[in-house]
Amino acid sequence: MNSISRDPPIEMTRTFDKSKCLLPVTIAHVTLTVLSLFTLWKNPLLLAVIFTALASIEMWVIGNNKAVVIALLCSCGFAGAEIACIHMGAWSYTVTSFFDFPLWIIPGYGNISLLAMAFYELATRCTQR
Repeated sequence: MNSISRDPPIEMTRTFDKSKCLLPVTIAHVTLTVLSLFTLWKNPLLLAVIFTALASIEMWVIGNNKAVVIALLCSCGFAGAEIACIHMGAWSYTVTSFFDFPLWIIPGYGNISLLAMAFYELATRCTQR
């Protein structure tokens, strides 16, 4: 006699593993950063918004609270150094919007720090295998 099991169905839950997305997101981040910089450099506000959005996605994928702090410190610190260099006459920008330099520089330095953290994370994962 065949009996049909009356056990409740096993609930299968899928969890999203952000760590598996780090390489493609980082490659997309680098590509979109470079492309938007080359095409939108005359529109500093739009470029700043795009850089901030890219940085937010990268911070979410990295999933480390230290990423936010490091990105903010690098953004403010390097932008401050850039302002000092510009006011000392080291160089100048043709399209300026904020303290004689483009507004996109601030989130740009945050992007650079996040990309450095992502590449470090990828390198440590590759050497652990």
